[in-house]
Amino acid sequence: MKRILFSPVGSTDPIAHQRDGALLHIIRKYRPDKAYLFFSKEIYGYEQKDNRYSYCLNKLLQEIGEDIEIEWIIKEDLVDVQLFDPILLEFKEIIEDLCKCIEDDDELLVNVSSGSPAMKSAVQILAAFTERPVIPVQVDSPNKAVNTHEDVKGEYSPEIQWELNLDNSDETYEDRCRISSKTNLNIVIRKSIIRRHIEAYDYRAALDVANNVKNYIDENAISLIEAGSARLKLDKSNCEKNAKAANYDIYPIKQGDHWNVFEYLMIMRIKLEKEEYADFIRSISPVFQRLLEMIIKKTQIIDLDSLIRFDKKSGSATVIETNKYAKSFDYIKIIDDYGKGGIDLNIKKIIYKIRDIEESVRNRAAHNITCITDESICNLEGKNSKDIFKMLCELSRYAGIKITDDDLKTYDKLNEKIISVL
Repeated sequence: MKRILFSPVGSTDPIAHQRDGALLHIIRKYRPDKAYLFFSKEIYGYEQKDNRYSYCLNKLLQEIGEDIEIEWIIKEDLVDVQLFDPILLEFKEIIEDLCKCIEDDDELLVNVSSGSPAMKSAVQILAAFTERPVIPVQVDSPNKAVNTHEDVKGEYSPEIQWELNLDNSDETYEDRCRISSKTNLNIVIRKSIIRRHIEAYDYRAALDVANNVKNYIDENAISLIEAGSARLKLDKSNCEKNAKAANYDIYPIKQGDHWNVFEYLMIMRIKLEKEEYADFIRSISPVFQRLLEMIIKKTQIIDLDSLIRFDKKSGSATVIETNKYAKSFDYIKIIDDYGKGGIDLNIKKIIYKIRDIEESVRNRAAHNITCITDESICNLEGKNSKDIFKMLCELSRYAGIKITDDDLKTYDKLNEKIISVL
């Protein structure tokens, strides 16, 4: 691991009031492997006049016995050091370039106590917004008050300043460095964006944002977001792996067939929450057909295997008599033919109602370019999308899937957990 320093150079550098300026003091304490020093036209003019910076830096390196690589960034076209915007853009480019060329585990320090007020503010803000960790170092003035500038435009003897520097003595040296208190505003904003994505069940988008600032995000939060993303794809293996990594029990229903139906229903519920009514309606057929199959098997009104051939490998079902793929219509015909007295009358009413919805609204959504709203669903069938979802849940419970009202909040609980870890 290397330690890198970026520092503007100001008029209280290298030495003022018989003490280190901020630049020297940070190097004396932190001893970086490399330092990038930024000079405006005026400040570089002082170096050309009396070599104050190079002289004092060389003396310091001799004293501390370090061979620190120093790179000078000289901007002789920078005259208006009081203007914030151009300095911010200049420093942003430098710090971004540094972040690209240093290793992930390298430590990047920035000096927020040297340079013009605009420079100090720019460095502090960039430390707060840069995606990778940046450590802003502040150096208190010797009298713990606002610096009163010496007349650096007059005569300045680097040799005399060095000899009179009280920080050169162990007896009179005082560590005035401290990490500047900062809230990484970039991370605050990113976490707010992540939270909004989570609340919208958009785990893929949340993960993209989180991965860009993963050094600031709890590993458990990343794992849970990955679990949510996998869960929406019905990717049980990856979902469980990531949830386990965060020590979170993600599935309220774990039994094979029951898990499939329940998780599919939860995806349908999310479509409702997001008002994706066309997708919700189109998603009815697979779960409805699976529930009809489960109800026939549970009630044992007939040996379903004698009428329907199931291929476990492909997951397909075909009607033996016609050798065509089985559809919900075929299961309802079986219920009509063999289910007299064997299936609860209210459940039959629900089955017929969902079949009506499947034939009218679902086919309309599946085969036409049209707008599907909750109101249009209700106008066609007298039931809105939430009514349809409740009916599917009731069929599921009749089929033997023990879905509680608390289970229906499973994604909301996951979201609450992710946000609490964030």
